[in-house]
Order: sequence, then C-alpha cells, then structure tokens
Amino acid sequence: MGRLVKAVACVTALFCLTGCRSALLSERAILRGIILDEGQEQTWSVTLCWDSLKEGEEVKWVEAEGESLEEALYNAQGDLEGKPFYGQIQQVLVTDRLTYGQLQEIGELFTSPQLALPQVKLAGIEMPWGEQEPQTLLETVDKTFGTYGISSNLYEIARRPGCLVLPFLGEQGLGCRAVYRTGSVIHWNKEEGQLALLMAGLANSVSLEWQDGESLCQ
Repeated sequence: MGRLVKAVACVTALFCLTGCRSALLSERAILRGIILDEGQEQTWSVTLCWDSLKEGEEVKWVEAEGESLEEALYNAQGDLEGKPFYGQIQQVLVTDRLTYGQLQEIGELFTSPQLALPQVKLAGIEMPWGEQEPQTLLETVDKTFGTYGISSNLYEIARRPGCLVLPFLGEQGLGCRAVYRTGSVIHWNKEEGQLALLMAGLANSVSLEWQDGESLCQ
C-alpha cells in the first residue's frame, strides 16, 4: 500500500508541475527531448533535455531514476532550471533494453490527456551506442527522420497491440526493431531495417546498396 500511495503522489505532483499554471517564460525549462532506459535493480532511468534560455548555452540535460516511470520523471524535474514545460518536446527516445510492457507504459503516459504528446518523434537507440551526449542523439534522430521521411510517433505504440515496430539507430545506422507482447524481439539492421520500416508504413524512402561485380550500386 505504501508503494501505491507513493506512486499516486508522484503522478499528482508530475501533473501539477506540467500544468498550464501562469509562469514567466524565463521561469520555464523548455523540454526538447526525453531519453528512457532501464535503471538499476528494475527501476526506470530518465534523461530530460532542455534548451537553456541563457544566451550561448546548448542543450542541457539531467538524469534521474525511480521505481516507476512517473517517479523517475518527477525526480528528474527537481534538477531542472525552472518549471518543466512539455509542450515543445520533439523526441522521445527509448533504449533496446526496454520490454514490450515498458513501451506500452510509455505510450499510455505520454498520450494521456495530462501530457498529450502523441506527435513527437519516437525512436529506439542501441546501447552502448546510445551512451552519447543527449544533444548528439537528438540531432542524429532529427537528421535521420528527415532523410527517410520517418513518421513514427507515440501513437504507433497505442495502435499496434501485441507488436511494436520502431525505427532504431545504432552504430550501423538506421534499422528496425519489432517487439512482441510474448517477449520476442526481431531486429533488422541497415537495408533490411529500412525495408521493414517502409513496409510497416513508418518511412517513405529507403537507401539500398548492393555489390554488382566490382562496383557498388546505390
């Protein structure tokens, strides 16, 4: 019962902090992206990235963990420079350590009426490649989504019960991962992954390379 009360308190505090109460822009932390991972001992790990309003500063970030996704978000918000503003979030990135159930939880929370972030870019990142600076990850995702016309967003989780298909970025470039409710995972790298995204309706272009004799064709 104690854990339930704690979770409810975190959810309430989270929604209060993300509400539309009056606040000066200078008092806000304009969140740009969120990176979600599995923490220590079956916890959630959250990284919040935001654009500092101070002239000349780049994207900044804070990390925190919690027993639930809501608790991890609440803990991370405590280290922001100002009250969090979720309305400008551009990306939600998830690591390949997250399960089908965890991905479902992400979709339910971020498409809920309290947060309502259905149209942000949704992509997976492979570890340890994902252990780069958050700003680098955000820029890479922006470039990749633009190049291939990828349309994956949080609604993809909500409308695909039983199987989640996501674009994945790793050392080999753009790929695709299908995560099933049963626990099965199928991963395609490079050209196979791009074709999988195209067939799933998540991309509108593909870049193929093949060897023809001694020449490389594209």
